[in-house]
Amino acid sequence: MELEIGNDHIGQYFTPSEVSNLCAQVVITDLKKQLEEEGVISISDPACGAGSTLLSTVKLCLESKIQVQDHLYIEAADIDRNVALMCYIQLSLWAVPCRIFVGDTLKLKYRECWCSLMYYVKGWDIKLHSQKLKEIVHKAEDYVPNFILIND
Repeated sequence: MELEIGNDHIGQYFTPSEVSNLCAQVVITDLKKQLEEEGVISISDPACGAGSTLLSTVKLCLESKIQVQDHLYIEAADIDRNVALMCYIQLSLWAVPCRIFVGDTLKLKYRECWCSLMYYVKGWDIKLHSQKLKEIVHKAEDYVPNFILIND
């Protein structure tokens, strides 16, 4: 906006740091609650840009003594490859386990996926799969069939 680094043609506007900090402060209470309940904080940003809002959230997590390598997982995407990779680099430098997608979130068409080193080092691939498996098992336990089998 002031620096004119956005792209009006594709509707690209970069979030000022003050706005990112405010957004992070608004959600930090919910994130702490999620950490207490699930042991993991997961954040998804479908239009991450360079990651300003995500980095503000990471900063607040660190200030709250949350070990981001063990308890925070970020999944983000952007249609612009350059800014998506900016987000990837910044989150990687902060040692945040993340997957950054390059592609169109609305069409669910992605061209690339970048995983940070901490994603692999801390076993987030396995953590996420086991969490999904627990959800499936929990749903199966609550399942009540709407039919009765009759033997002839």
